[in-house]
Amino acid sequence: MRPATKRRIHKSRLLALAAAAVACCALLSRRRGSGSSSSSSSGSGSGSGGGGGSNSTQAAASLEAAFGAGDAGCPVSYHRHTVDEIRHGAKPYLLGGIAQRPGCTNCRPGGEGAEWAGICQFKAGQLCTEDISHWITWAWIERGHELALRLTPCDLWRHVSGRTLWVLGDSMSLDLWKAAQCFLFEFWQEPRPVNATQDAEVQEQFSRLLLSTCAVLQQGTRVCYVRVDKGGEIVSRVLPLLPRVAAPTDLLVVNFGLHHGGREDYDASLAAFTEYVQAHRDALPRVLWHQTSQQHFAGGSGEYPGGQGPFECTQIANFSVVRDGVVELEPGKTDPFNLLAGNWRNAAADAAMRAAGIPTMPSYNETVWMHDMHRWNERGLECTHFCHPSAPQTWVVALYRALQGPQPAGTDSSAGAG
Repeated sequence: MRPATKRRIHKSRLLALAAAAVACCALLSRRRGSGSSSSSSSGSGSGSGGGGGSNSTQAAASLEAAFGAGDAGCPVSYHRHTVDEIRHGAKPYLLGGIAQRPGCTNCRPGGEGAEWAGICQFKAGQLCTEDISHWITWAWIERGHELALRLTPCDLWRHVSGRTLWVLGDSMSLDLWKAAQCFLFEFWQEPRPVNATQDAEVQEQFSRLLLSTCAVLQQGTRVCYVRVDKGGEIVSRVLPLLPRVAAPTDLLVVNFGLHHGGREDYDASLAAFTEYVQAHRDALPRVLWHQTSQQHFAGGSGEYPGGQGPFECTQIANFSVVRDGVVELEPGKTDPFNLLAGNWRNAAADAAMRAAGIPTMPSYNETVWMHDMHRWNERGLECTHFCHPSAPQTWVVALYRALQGPQPAGTDSSAGAG
């Protein structure tokens, strides 16, 4: 019986993934941009990039600008790997390279810290197998996705230090919380997650939800998660409490989507959420929207068909992901499920966030090609949640992008449309 915490890719499926991830043609009919701050990432032009020395120089300068001010004020100093070093065996920090660092802090704690140290080094928990990590690295190298390859924890630390990063949403947001706090696990101050607040009344309200917890880091920094599945509950049960426990300088990453099966219900929830944020913007932390990831159930759109697993997770046909996260549709093919707009949920949410002036994390695109990176539950394979490290770690990149230069929702897709 296949272990519930492991996911292994068959060689033939690796080849299929390779074709899907790096395929490009001389002329491509349409594309969805990645939301990168670099215009060369999602602007006009065909194929997967490339070009002469001038373009390469511009791309390198854009990447260095994206990394910003380096390690100033960071508790740990990280060597930023070159792509060539990664090609020859160095792991990207997002995919486990932190544990390769000599003298790694918190890699071998005793007592209460041992469990989370194992999870954050990808030695325990809902794991991908090593071949998946190698494949993601190889795909990023082939696509030239240097931001994901070379990002260090200090890059993200510059934006979150001294603040609380709040993550609100369903179990997919829980995976984002795990990925973010594990990326920063060398900065832990407490050996294990703790309650979200010392305000007893608010903590009691949070405890009536499915889960609330915080990772306590150095320099007055925390990464907190509150489990709320639907937009109406976020508006009625969580947002009114946040001014009591969060500062306006904090960060608030929100998603709801997969628990909304109907468009009318979803549109109403998006409207209620954006109206609340606009009315209480000065009292709330800085709000960012986390896009809903792609599912990979059989049936074309990838959406959950109902019933119980195990399921077969299938590739999204006629699409590929190139460069630093640009979704492209094969020439002559149609897009019946509006996947270039991120499916119907993201199309609706991006428009709502754009109208409300709420920045969006460009987190959808990288999930399109990861159909063979889903995990097993007690009923077998399911095609919504991803193993670690895979899609959740790419959401850390999306978070970093949004914090570096947040743009109104929807600019990532409109910039890349052909």
